[in-house]
Amino acid sequence: SLSFLWDLDANHNNYNEALRAQQGRTDLVRTKSIVKDAKLDMLGYEQAVVLFNGLNYAPRPIFQGYSAYTPTLANLNFDYFASDRAPEFVLFKLHALDGRLGAMDDPAVLRLLPHRYHYVSAELGYTLWQKNPEPFDPVSIAPKLVRTAALKLGDTLKVSDLATEALWVEIDYDFSLLGRLRRFFLRPPEVKLQVLDSRGETKLYRLPEPIGRGGFILSPIINDTMDFLRANGDIPRARTAAFAVTAAPADRKFLADDVAVRLYTLPQSAAAKSYFHEENTNLFHMFVNAPSSYESFLPPNEDFIGDRRVMVMHAPSVMTFEIPPGATEISGKFGFVAGAYTDEGKTNGAVFTVVWSSGSESQVIFERTLDPATRANDRGLQAFKAHLPQSTGKVELRIGPGRYNINAFDWTGWTGIEIK
Repeated sequence: SLSFLWDLDANHNNYNEALRAQQGRTDLVRTKSIVKDAKLDMLGYEQAVVLFNGLNYAPRPIFQGYSAYTPTLANLNFDYFASDRAPEFVLFKLHALDGRLGAMDDPAVLRLLPHRYHYVSAELGYTLWQKNPEPFDPVSIAPKLVRTAALKLGDTLKVSDLATEALWVEIDYDFSLLGRLRRFFLRPPEVKLQVLDSRGETKLYRLPEPIGRGGFILSPIINDTMDFLRANGDIPRARTAAFAVTAAPADRKFLADDVAVRLYTLPQSAAAKSYFHEENTNLFHMFVNAPSSYESFLPPNEDFIGDRRVMVMHAPSVMTFEIPPGATEISGKFGFVAGAYTDEGKTNGAVFTVVWSSGSESQVIFERTLDPATRANDRGLQAFKAHLPQSTGKVELRIGPGRYNINAFDWTGWTGIEIK
């Protein structure tokens, strides 16, 4: 301390340099140009970024998300964002903390955000959301009870029949007398939420008792910012198929055996859809119309078929396109990257299909199987054009594996997709 005081000027300069360096690393140029002097809150725990950028900080009552872990604290933040005091903008970056499911941090606000706000932009990993201009009624987004269950510790509850729904769950478990004593003198035993997702993967998350009692988004599975964006504007990475409340065998004596579960559905939102439109427009720049969503066996990557740049969508894959008003046809080109069938390439072909859907009905409007390893005419780019049955709905461009359902070397691509 004496050494520090001896050279205050040098230490002051060191702090100023550290501050300038940090400001440079988190300089949100685009965000500042949009927000200007409007009020803004930061969801997550990186509140310093707001201060570094000189934004007009209007924090909610519990200003760091992981601290809103009881029903009372979570509802204080919900009420703030549901009220006329809610800021015009929200800067949002979600982190999973301390082994919890990401959706357990500030859970009530996560439920509200995509219904009162809409996505505006993304910068340096932070997403900016703006308040919708129309009046907001919090009752309109209230969870609707669909199921209750009385479980035992370790029992599994399947929810795969609700796979298309957004789900909110409230879980009540209690401590034994021994567990209450332990909680008072030391800390509570560690309870876990075991989640089986729609991909067949099982993961464990810490489940503090107040968070379970207050509730959180169970499905889609949200652990980071991208999961949240997908849940509100794209195809979620994973949904919950089943879950259980568990504890280590040594901790069972500290817990009551009964677990009460209340399962609710939530209204769904497309508030982040523009994020994926913006992202997909840049990613699929070789298309005239970008897909609204896509899934692929491997991440999409650019390559060439002949001298034409294509987006490789390794089979099995699907791209979904919204039909613009008045459109009557879809066209484009497709084919195999040469390496799939030359030198060491051993593809056995693939099926390219275009499907129109209105939501209630669907129709295959184009389909062709290519087998470039055995048919020379199937090599290079192939063109297609198909009539749309209606000027509404969606179109899916699908690629399936060829013979024997083997997708090895299925380096298949599309280019020049246009709907007009």
